[in-house]
Amino acid sequence: MKTKGFTLIELVVACTLLLMLSMIATTTTFNFVQATADLKTKYTNLQNIMALHSVLVNAKMNYATDLAFQLIAAVNPPVASISSSFTVPVFGATVSVQMSNPVPGMVDGQGISVTDGTHYLNGIVNSVGGTTLVIENTSSGSVIAPGTVMGLTNVSTIYLSQAEAQAEIQRWNIWAQQNDSAGLINRLINPDPNLPIPLAPLNPPPSKSYLPTSRNVPVTTIVNGNPVTNYVLVQITDINSLLKAYQLTDDGTPTGNIIATISVGPMLDVANQIRPTVPIIDWKAGTPQEIRF
Repeated sequence: MKTKGFTLIELVVACTLLLMLSMIATTTTFNFVQATADLKTKYTNLQNIMALHSVLVNAKMNYATDLAFQLIAAVNPPVASISSSFTVPVFGATVSVQMSNPVPGMVDGQGISVTDGTHYLNGIVNSVGGTTLVIENTSSGSVIAPGTVMGLTNVSTIYLSQAEAQAEIQRWNIWAQQNDSAGLINRLINPDPNLPIPLAPLNPPPSKSYLPTSRNVPVTTIVNGNPVTNYVLVQITDINSLLKAYQLTDDGTPTGNIIATISVGPMLDVANQIRPTVPIIDWKAGTPQEIRF
């Protein structure tokens, strides 16, 4: 006849099962909490990436548009004309011409463009003195072939901003070959000082930046077990502060380590047959974010 109570084996089995169930419940709860936190982090990162991507797309589009306006001769009156015809030299070679008048603002090394209404020549000022101008050809053969005679039927005219805009596009596309190009982001913040841009400023003067000058960043901390959110104003002055302003750091705060890269991409350059691309934001190689996403 069995007495009331449990045997030692039954107690051991029951305790073991209870311990196992407790561990499973704890693990499941922990995994759920971790998954929820991870999902929230991913969602926040995605929002920050989308916000920065939108800002970069608009900044690049507006800068490219302003440069395109500068390429239109009608926007910038010619500074001088060349009454005599001349032959375009090979790339890197020079040709001497006589201008209709001296140009006080013209200096050695400055970008210029010359057009007779049919042909378009990009160059730089090799030397200038009075009305004598020596032009160094910087145009590729696809723009104007060496040996072309300019000014046969129409007087050739000289522009400063037009050539500078073309030179700026070429500089941009060189920088765009590099990811995380500090020079390129700096150009969006401090555009070419030799051009009268931006045409429609985003920020109050004296800023000429095509990007926001600052951003209010929410920073959440735990105080007495409760989340408290404060806002930190981050000034955007370079590529690092830009990434931090959009919280692309390991801890999601402006003081964290940067974990993302930027590739803004080239602009349209018809002269050199370069197509534009949209900006790309990606995680740095080897970061937990790059591994998980």
